[in-house]
Amino acid sequence: MTAPAAHVWVRKPHVPMSWPGLVVDRRRAADGSWEALVIYIDRMTVRDKVIQEWVPYSWLTPATEGRPGIGSAYG
Repeated sequence: MTAPAAHVWVRKPHVPMSWPGLVVDRRRAADGSWEALVIYIDRMTVRDKVIQEWVPYSWLTPATEGRPGIGSAYG
């Protein structure tokens, strides 16, 4: 049985903003770390793009912690 979907904030390394996302699945990567299949809207382009991809858990923050602030590109 898979875990229920979860609302998260997705923040890629070296990108100064976070996007709201929805985790729809989880798996172990080859190195043993956890990854999440996330659907989110990339707003860094002229037209918003809906993205679905496997990302490392280190890119995610639970939405229950509130909206993340805008930080530096190195945060």
